[in-house]
Amino acid sequence: MTDGLCDLAGLCSAEEFFAALAVPVDPARLAPRRLHVLHRFRAHVAAAGPTPDRETLRACLVRAWAEVSGGTRADFAVFAPRPDAAGRTFVPLAALDTDAPAAPRPPEGAPS
Repeated sequence: MTDGLCDLAGLCSAEEFFAALAVPVDPARLAPRRLHVLHRFRAHVAAAGPTPDRETLRACLVRAWAEVSGGTRADFAVFAPRPDAAGRTFVPLAALDTDAPAAPRPPEGAPS
């Protein structure tokens, strides 16, 4: 690991990466995009070669943030949808067994 990567080895959150690499960011804008920006950052670091220095790492984070910060969630979606999402089937209410006994209700005030 290079000195640049060694400095980042113990970091966990996107906010920590932005602070360590001195990249200004609005926490409110970063919050819904943190996984996406880290995913892009990782891809840029991997493409930068085996020994990126600190300035290269900073440039990778700035580039990742620029790619993710300007669009909507659909524009920067990098994660695949859940595998079962496409296979779901609609079940109309009429198809449900209305003769089945109802599940007992918990007493009022009981934790659910």
